[in-house]
Amino acid sequence: MMGYHPRKDGAWVKANNGVYELNDEFYKTSGRIFDPMPHYEKMFEK
Repeated sequence: MMGYHPRKDGAWVKANNGVYELNDEFYKTSGRIFDPMPHYEKMFEK
């Protein structure tokens, strides 16, 4: 799944000792959950 994430290289994506350290970028971008995700969009094409 990480291969399809639009910000798989984001500092906040990986856990550090079991804790996700959310920074300003995460909050400014809503964790990129609203970015287009072509892999999943293709799953629902007609």
